[in-house]
Amino acid sequence: SVISTGLKYWFEDKFGEPWYIPEESSKSQALKVIENALAFMVLFNYIIPISLYVTVEMQKFLGSLFFRTDSQMYDPSINECAQANTSDLNEELGQVEYLFTDKTGTLTENTMMFRQCCIGSRQFEVVDGKFYEKVENGNVDLTLDVQFTPEMNEFF
Repeated sequence: SVISTGLKYWFEDKFGEPWYIPEESSKSQALKVIENALAFMVLFNYIIPISLYVTVEMQKFLGSLFFRTDSQMYDPSINECAQANTSDLNEELGQVEYLFTDKTGTLTENTMMFRQCCIGSRQFEVVDGKFYEKVENGNVDLTLDVQFTPEMNEFF
């Protein structure tokens, strides 16, 4: 807007005002410059968001291309690289809430299975797809039918 304001006054001095615009001598020159600069800022207001939107979309697209070139995301068993099917993948990665790992912190399989939990002072374990409570000696009592309590319903 500063360049446009300067060019307006440069063209005005060189070519004069058009005949259909009346002269205004009551305003000071500084007030006219401020008024014109603000007018150009309002006019250019619609250009900036479009270019910003295009820049952000290009960044997301180019960021998704980096997944394909990441050597740590290559799977030699199927001879395939990671492939981003959406340009929003970078944003979605930041929204992971839970990540289940083993005690060393590594993922050993892609299938995560619920094994056991402790709710309050009671311990529970899944055996053959059924939910059982552990007794005091640490063994699973297969005859004990588990009744879900409000704490368990809240946990699951």
